[in-house]
Amino acid sequence: MSVNRLCTAVLSAAAIGIGGCNSVRKDFRIPSPEDNDVVCAAVRYLNTKSTSVAVHGLLVGSGDPSPQLRDKLRSMSSIVPASQVHFVNLRGYDVKTGRRADVFSVDPATIKWVRPEMVTIEGGGGSLGITGTFTIVRRGRSWTVQSYHDSGLMR
Repeated sequence: MSVNRLCTAVLSAAAIGIGGCNSVRKDFRIPSPEDNDVVCAAVRYLNTKSTSVAVHGLLVGSGDPSPQLRDKLRSMSSIVPASQVHFVNLRGYDVKTGRRADVFSVDPATIKWVRPEMVTIEGGGGSLGITGTFTIVRRGRSWTVQSYHDSGLMR
């Protein structure tokens, strides 16, 4: 039995034991240590495309970025946790500074490994009006967005 199947079986059994069977994802996979690097590449791409606001809240999956991911993004001062962005009349604001803000969304649960040096991940940005699939490749020790395919959902 593979490690992923074993972990899925153990987590499914635990969920059934606590009555949460519906909350177990069928596509569960063990997060890779490189997931944060892949997410960072997508966020860097979105950050370079968006110039309409000063601050970008980051929503990773359904919550704020982990402390480890925040450390990796520390050099991008315009990125804050999504919970720090509040909307009034459809306009986002950074609650700490009052500056205009928007929210980027990247979902690590959608990472699909195409090859050891290539993955895809879903994401997008509100004011950018884009949502779709990033193809991210490893070049040396870093990850870079090779292409972006807009799903057309935000149009």
